[in-house]
Amino acid sequence: MSPSPEFNHSQEPFGGHKETAAAPRFEYRILDQTGDPDLKFTYLNYTDRLIHKAQFDNADVMLFLDKSARPVAWMVKEFWPLLARDVDGRVTKPLPQLLFLNIDREQWQAIVGHNEAASGINFRAVPRQLLGDLRAVFARSTDKPADSWQTPTFLDGKNVLVVDEVMNSGSSLQIAGGLLERAIPEATVTKEYWMTPAIKTDRASGARVVKELPVWYSDTDITGRLVGNRDTYKSSLSPSWRQRVGGLFLSAPFRHGVDQKGVQLKNEIKQMAMDFKNGLLPCTPTSTRSNSEELTMLYTGMSSHDFTRLKETVMWKKKNRIPASVIDEWLEAKKG
Repeated sequence: MSPSPEFNHSQEPFGGHKETAAAPRFEYRILDQTGDPDLKFTYLNYTDRLIHKAQFDNADVMLFLDKSARPVAWMVKEFWPLLARDVDGRVTKPLPQLLFLNIDREQWQAIVGHNEAASGINFRAVPRQLLGDLRAVFARSTDKPADSWQTPTFLDGKNVLVVDEVMNSGSSLQIAGGLLERAIPEATVTKEYWMTPAIKTDRASGARVVKELPVWYSDTDITGRLVGNRDTYKSSLSPSWRQRVGGLFLSAPFRHGVDQKGVQLKNEIKQMAMDFKNGLLPCTPTSTRSNSEELTMLYTGMSSHDFTRLKETVMWKKKNRIPASVIDEWLEAKKG
């Protein structure tokens, strides 16, 4: 089998061709706002790990928790054709169906309690009617939540991977996964985070503090994700029966004109994919991939050992207050 033209099996990195004038660059603003020159490299590696998880679980559906995990879905969609491939260029599994639910711990902890472990969440306290409402969101034909238990859903028999953007308390993901398992027992549900940062405990309050959050994360700014918050009243007026019955579980449409920040971020993610294809952005595949060594060579033009040494050089420079980044060091190494 001849390799795909997007894959280069020489010592050049993945997609070693240069950009053409027909593909103008889109300026990074949101993804560069932290000043971290390697943020895109880091986010690409997070996305590779999540894609591999979806492949390993044989996911038919990836269900992202709105609103902060929605940009993760954009990344999965853009990078799946590039990262879900084997070294011969074949996409080993098709892109799962990408769906969204707006479920968080603040919404549900008064009912199920607040506990980081799934075993400590009291799902028996959830009224059957609410589970029926959730089931109706995925029903094939009914607009009556009361009838949903007799109605098949389009998740029946499917492997569903529920995704949250960052491991914080863990409650949102555990609650969402647990509710879905009980509303649609015909589906097989697994759960995963896109980002798993270090967590420290505040000495004064004892609260757990996440040391890293996605650049788009905000609990005060409604913009940046192309959807609004939950709004049961507006959802009740929707022409879509699915939106009407799912007002407790679905984001409402964005109602404040054009979400320019969301459009910007989505375009930046598309640019990330173009940069990866054009050999301007490296990726180190997750070590859980059986062919991670071959993929590292494919994506970076280096062995994993050499790329690790490159990262160690960057760390040494930073320790000695010499400006450096993995991306810049890698691009410089390509020239040699």
